[in-house]
Amino acid sequence: PRRPDRDERLLPLAVALPDPTLDEALLGDEARLAELFAGLGLARPYPAAEADVDTTLYAAQDRPAVLFVGTRAARPLTATITLPAPARLTDLISGETLAGDGTAAVALPAYGVRLFRVDAPAPAGEEAARD
Repeated sequence: PRRPDRDERLLPLAVALPDPTLDEALLGDEARLAELFAGLGLARPYPAAEADVDTTLYAAQDRPAVLFVGTRAARPLTATITLPAPARLTDLISGETLAGDGTAAVALPAYGVRLFRVDAPAPAGEEAARD
């Protein structure tokens, strides 16, 4: 990867990109990237412990937050998702409920994606419970 030198019309980029500290040398430094992204407001509030699992949170002020959890793995796996606070995750397809205080275990099929509504906080004493 390198800095873009073309705009959306594939014409030479006429402006300098901000923050010259973002260069290809940072790609191997996950801690430094996380620090830079956090400073830009790009922190991932529900990260997965597994390298081949991605999470994305969609939150709007007038709607419940929705968490996408997906894997690029060719085998089924259970992802460990870090929760920023006690929370309950409800699968919007199956209705399964996961709750935890710190982490939640999310079973994923090979190349699978799950979609959860985030309800926080989970009721007291409801840790890693499944309905």
